[in-house]
Amino acid sequence: MDISIKPVFSFSLNYKVFEKLVTCGKYDGIHSCLTVVTNADKILIHTPHKRYGLQNSKLSVSEIKNDIAMLNMNFPIRAIIAGKLKKDDERDILVIG
Repeated sequence: MDISIKPVFSFSLNYKVFEKLVTCGKYDGIHSCLTVVTNADKILIHTPHKRYGLQNSKLSVSEIKNDIAMLNMNFPIRAIIAGKLKKDDERDILVIG
């Protein structure tokens, strides 16, 4: 039996990203978002669902274009990971180091 795997969709970020600085999180508790660190120490969050939910947040988003949000950081980024702080939390948080 010959099985071939085909992608459902593809897209281009148009940014250079670091190989091991990639994570995926459900920041709204429902939809998965791809999160990567660019070579300019910016965090790029790709969410095709366009549900940022930042109205009451202290998070400062520098740029939102279509389905990409860019977060400017004032320090070199060495690690990122997304996850829950508590088992019963619906939303993931992004930890940056």
